[in-house]
Amino acid sequence: LESLEVSDNGSGIHPDDYEMLAQKHTTSKLRGFDDLTSLNTFGFRGEALSSLCAISELVTVVTRTKDQTVGVKLTYDREGKLSSKADAARE
Repeated sequence: LESLEVSDNGSGIHPDDYEMLAQKHTTSKLRGFDDLTSLNTFGFRGEALSSLCAISELVTVVTRTKDQTVGVKLTYDREGKLSSKADAARE
């Protein structure tokens, strides 16, 4: 694949999670061991985004939380590392 764009349709991705979003074996859903008992969704992140990065030249994620006034366009390289971040239109 030359490129792939993923647009978050949930509640958005918190800025603290941008760096690790597409890294292997990571998740924003678990902050501590006790969080395992309250996990309600599996979502698309974690291994899925890491795998998409591995097969694509470029993965772009566009997201916005309710607290952000504008969206953010995040670009990840083949290793799942954040390579760029810019403001973007996102309702």
